[in-house]
Amino acid sequence: MQPTLSQNFTFSCLQNLPKGMKHPHAVGLSEENKRKNRFKALCTYDFNRVILHKPEGANSSDYINATYIKGCQRDKQYIATQGPRVNTIDDLWWMVWQEGITQIVMLANLQEDGKDKCEEYWPAAGKSQTYGQVTVRGLEEQQRADYAIRSFVLKAAGRERHVTQYHYMAWPDHGVPLAASLVDYWRYVKARTTSTVPLLVHCSAGVGRTGTFIALDIASEKESRGEDVNVNEIVTKLREQRALMVQSEAQYKFLHEVVLEAHTSRATRVTVSQFDSIFPDNIEVKKDNARIDKEFQMLKQMGQFAKPNNSMATMPENLDKNRNMDVLPDNDHLAYLTSYVRGRTQYINAVYLPSFYHRHGFVLTQLPIPNNTLIDFWRLVDGCHVTRIVSLGSDHEQETVKDFCQYWPRTSGEVLTAGPYSITMDAFSKLGTCLHSYRLNLKSENGESSREVELLYYTDWAGEVPSDTSSLLHLVDTVKAKQTDDVTTPIIIQCIDGAAKSGLFAVLSDVISRVTHDDEVDVYLTAREVQRIRPQAVATQTQYRYLYKAAQEYIRHVGVYANSGVR
Repeated sequence: MQPTLSQNFTFSCLQNLPKGMKHPHAVGLSEENKRKNRFKALCTYDFNRVILHKPEGANSSDYINATYIKGCQRDKQYIATQGPRVNTIDDLWWMVWQEGITQIVMLANLQEDGKDKCEEYWPAAGKSQTYGQVTVRGLEEQQRADYAIRSFVLKAAGRERHVTQYHYMAWPDHGVPLAASLVDYWRYVKARTTSTVPLLVHCSAGVGRTGTFIALDIASEKESRGEDVNVNEIVTKLREQRALMVQSEAQYKFLHEVVLEAHTSRATRVTVSQFDSIFPDNIEVKKDNARIDKEFQMLKQMGQFAKPNNSMATMPENLDKNRNMDVLPDNDHLAYLTSYVRGRTQYINAVYLPSFYHRHGFVLTQLPIPNNTLIDFWRLVDGCHVTRIVSLGSDHEQETVKDFCQYWPRTSGEVLTAGPYSITMDAFSKLGTCLHSYRLNLKSENGESSREVELLYYTDWAGEVPSDTSSLLHLVDTVKAKQTDDVTTPIIIQCIDGAAKSGLFAVLSDVISRVTHDDEVDVYLTAREVQRIRPQAVATQTQYRYLYKAAQEYIRHVGVYANSGVR
């Protein structure tokens, strides 16, 4: 059955929603307070504005552009506010202190499209800053692909409180992010949100992205309470409390999409502590599993909604650069070639994909085509400043793959030439029975670039999935161990078509990182995020079961693979 919102969700037209300022708002437009508004015509309503109760002797104004928003549980479940201006940072931190806020949701970047969207209102980790009556000390910052988690200690009136900020950074300057990405972020926040104090949510104006996030949260709570979810009704009620919530048509359409994404993934997250009780038996790739197979069917159905734009890949001059015309990159995620070579275009069949830590952590690409894209492959390595390549396949591909291309030298001292590049093999080592490491040196003929590149060649993957899980888990841990926090250049993941094996590896890498850092498994949502960029990834039920099987083995034997040369 195709997933649909027709039974529990109601679509309607944006044109029917309330527009403009519907209630008295004199306080926000007073001469004293209007300079505190980021946008002249957008302020709070008088009836539900947050009133600042400042200590005696502090600035007398009680105004901040912040609004109490009703949720399913409480009248003041959220506070929607604008991104602070220079002259309102002190007010923001006093509001956080006054309202007992412990979590802040930030949905804008400091600058977007060359314009200031929000002041950097927090101190760096290890630094302290006093904002009016509140001293804020930065404790820690963790980076994920699409968001950052920052923790602080606030001190005022002789007391201390911990506050966490969740900063989502993947909302583009124009348009909307990927639905699965926002749902992943929202669920991370949701799992850590207390139910007794308001959740502070802000973007730049405090209405568009802020309204979308709050509407998603309300829709999810309504569904969990068994109530009908009417997106139009939710947005209407939000706009009665703060003008222009869910501001644009694109955001309104996106809200429906993200509510559906949250709906389909509502039961796919499993904590590590729950995993063995939910899956007590060994998971087998050739054996039915009702829960896993149901998730995969939903994954396939959701994939039908994808509408990729492959116009670059199908331009006449680029057609012969694709090994498989069913695996073409979307323009929005295409890894364009930046290293100039006369007579070559900027196109290569390769896409950027987020890793757990970086938005462009992986580049998925196909096996080069001899006498055609071999030069382009090394242009990709050069232009992206790549220092690590993972090649997935088997030793038999040279005989079984049409137009096979040996794109790196395999004997010490051997030099391979690809257009303006020369690649030399400097060293070789075996990291396991089916995992080999080649240390290569890449040089351009003009001497402008020269770098060491490590190629990890995994040879235990002839069919849909490897012959076991332990060898691929060893590769995942090997790659993780070689990465450092300050390295932001992508890792190239290469297989024959740049999707079937590469996509599964990317999903598994993220799944294992979630186990390590968040003590949870969510194969479905992780696969959804990858499929929105490379739809052909995790295309079979066998591969989907394999991901669960690998997660099960990793949980049962965590830490083994990085310290052993298994298979």
